[in-house]
Amino acid sequence: MSPTSNAVPPIPRHGSEPALPPAPPTGEAPRPSPKTWEPPRRAELAPSESSPRPPAAAPTPPRPPLAEVGSRGASTRHTSAFEAMANVIGDRNLAAVMTRLELEFDVQDATLEGQRDAQRWTDAERLAERAVQKLLGDAQLEEADASGLAAAAVREAVGLGALEALLSDERVRELLVSTPSRVEVDFGEGLETSLQAFSSGRVVMTVVKRLAAQAGVFVDNRATHLDFLLPSGAHVTVLLPPLASGGPVIEIRRVHRGPTLEELHASHAVSTEQRAAIQRAVVARRSVAVVGTSGSGVTTVLAAIASAVSPEERLVVASAEPGLRLDRDHVVHLSCGTGPNKLRFREVVEHAARLRSSRLVLDGVTSDDARLAFARLAARAPGDLVGLRMRPTDAPLAALLRVLDLGGATADEALVLLEQAVQVVVELDAEHGVRRVKRVLELRRSQVGLELSELVG
Repeated sequence: MSPTSNAVPPIPRHGSEPALPPAPPTGEAPRPSPKTWEPPRRAELAPSESSPRPPAAAPTPPRPPLAEVGSRGASTRHTSAFEAMANVIGDRNLAAVMTRLELEFDVQDATLEGQRDAQRWTDAERLAERAVQKLLGDAQLEEADASGLAAAAVREAVGLGALEALLSDERVRELLVSTPSRVEVDFGEGLETSLQAFSSGRVVMTVVKRLAAQAGVFVDNRATHLDFLLPSGAHVTVLLPPLASGGPVIEIRRVHRGPTLEELHASHAVSTEQRAAIQRAVVARRSVAVVGTSGSGVTTVLAAIASAVSPEERLVVASAEPGLRLDRDHVVHLSCGTGPNKLRFREVVEHAARLRSSRLVLDGVTSDDARLAFARLAARAPGDLVGLRMRPTDAPLAALLRVLDLGGATADEALVLLEQAVQVVVELDAEHGVRRVKRVLELRRSQVGLELSELVG
């Protein structure tokens, strides 16, 4: 074979004709040329006159841009709660004012600096009054108080909107925003509908961010829930779409000074005989359990009973949520906290038991913590106080045994723990929305087991 038979063909330059392979040497059969693909000619693709043509396909509708299908931008299709609530209207008059005010003022500034800027409040007041007068002159508002409408617009533009005035009222214990047009408030007698309202869902979301800014919490538009404490100690829980399908839900529970037994008696929440029985139990250092359904005032009554403890005694209060606050000396308050560093209540109980105290006050015991909590109470001297919630259908003794059973205690263990940890049971009632002490009971062991006998009905 010729030494040139293995030579590599030259690489053609771009746009030039491909080089032909070298001719085979004399005496060898010619090698077949490799087949190369060539694009079909247009004439070969054209159908003939006689060949049937396929039916024409329907035109493909243009694909909408990502921004039109509920996304935050071109990189994601996620719809934030802020965007989901942008067009939900609450108070229509206020919404009209805010729409006009937004043309001249940044109403979506949620920074802490913006809330504290006195000049922003002044500018918002001037522009809101002008917006109201213009809309009234153009007959674009329904019958409304012009000064009140302008003040509400200022609160939404700079402050906390419908929550601004309510949070400044010391009587308010709890606030609930279920829709932009529905704000409920609890002054101590249960939730009632407030006359306050937001203009739109967009403003509700801005207020959420302002509350979070006060707590130093960053709000991600993709978040579905928030949980944080305000500098005042109030506990804020926020549920956002799509978790809250009807719009953002804001619940604010304030830390308030607990009432005394005398104040409960004055409000007819406890009778004279019940008050005397509770006071005797506290003085005799008998351990007391306060049981009631959610919303019946367990924390309130627990605080009132704790107020009857001698001011010389040292108390350690452990609560699942920071709602129990005793205004007295010699007291330490512990709670689970909020956010990613939130502790389990059983951990708070453990820390509370490590501190030196005359009495423990535990509020918020659930089945997850009941076995440990009652074991800690049973190991201490009598006189401690504990509060827990029960189902509406449960009797007090059944509720106490059930929470221990769900906590992993055996039937015999539950009886022993309950007998050693509790001597008096205060049962609450919230029938027809009126919170009151229903009965004061004594826990005793009988021939058939533990039973509750009524001290005062």
